[in-house]
Amino acid sequence: MKAPSDADLARLARFEQLAQADPANDALAADGFDLALQLRDLGVAARFFDRLVAIDAQAPGTRFREGRLLLARGDFALAAATFEALRAEVGPGAAIDSQWAAACAATGDHEAAVALLLPYAEQRTLPPGPWSLLFNALHRIQRFDVGVALAREARAAFASDAASLGAASLLALDANDLPLAASLAADALRLDGAQLEALVVAGFAALNESEHARAIALFKEATAASPGEPRAWSGLGFAQLAAGELGSAEQAFERSLAGNRAHAGTWHGLAWTFLAAKNLPRAQAAFEGALECDRNFAETHGGLALVAHLQGRSQAAEQALETALRLDKRSPTARYAQALMRGTPLDGYSKAAVEHILEAASERDSRLTARALFALARRDGKALS
Repeated sequence: MKAPSDADLARLARFEQLAQADPANDALAADGFDLALQLRDLGVAARFFDRLVAIDAQAPGTRFREGRLLLARGDFALAAATFEALRAEVGPGAAIDSQWAAACAATGDHEAAVALLLPYAEQRTLPPGPWSLLFNALHRIQRFDVGVALAREARAAFASDAASLGAASLLALDANDLPLAASLAADALRLDGAQLEALVVAGFAALNESEHARAIALFKEATAASPGEPRAWSGLGFAQLAAGELGSAEQAFERSLAGNRAHAGTWHGLAWTFLAAKNLPRAQAAFEGALECDRNFAETHGGLALVAHLQGRSQAAEQALETALRLDKRSPTARYAQALMRGTPLDGYSKAAVEHILEAASERDSRLTARALFALARRDGKALS
């Protein structure tokens, strides 16, 4: 969040002066509270809240702001209980339910957040801001069909909110609807050029088009804006790998894994980086890291088959390939391994073309390489959303 402007701080100070002069004015205290919370000044917000309590502690507006203050302080369970009790008394409404949903999501109950917000979204009565919360919650529980349908059909309802457009774009990306994802990300970036999710999606869209320099620039913007965001670092690693910048790619993947070691796709990116550098032991170790994330991911077993084949361990290669194809006959990595092991073409490409997957540095403009890397980067992306 940007630092408050001098004008905002002056306005907040003016509210405090007016409130001191008119301590019984609940509307003034409420407006001051809202501004202080908007500016993330919890100390001032708490002082305005105390004024509201002194005026009428049981007023619905006071209790609503109590829940918001608890939410801002990170007391999510108590905030959820506060909004639930208020809703039981005054009835449902988009304002209360949006705040209750935020508290639920903060405690990890994304199903509850969706249940609260989805009816308003379907009726197109959900304000623009809470759409980001809804898309994030749908993403978390993998309700991609619902999220994509809303992103397509209700876009006008959240088109003015960059965060909601960005959240929708990331969901669409992981739902394998890249055109929709790229379009949503572009709209988000027109509203806010630093919107994190939109930068990440735009980076993957550029990578898919083999625009490696542009992808790298976008992912670097994302990592600069949010240095602790694993997905941005993972995307940067894939873009650098596709561009043949192996040392930088390794560093980016390691940064991503430092924030989230449970993302199989990032382990794969690191493994492909080591494959391109001909470092087979470390490639094997990276694929084994992916195996710890998901033992039923065909790409991982295909990667292990590939490494075993290149190491001359024929029996291990055949066993891993058999497992990979049993899990997914269309697995790109397993089919690359199979093509190398059998010396057969893959989807019209020669064996030599398949071997370029291992030579990302020498085939920087290969669309085959870019598509393969993009597929791996996109796979299981929900773990980083």
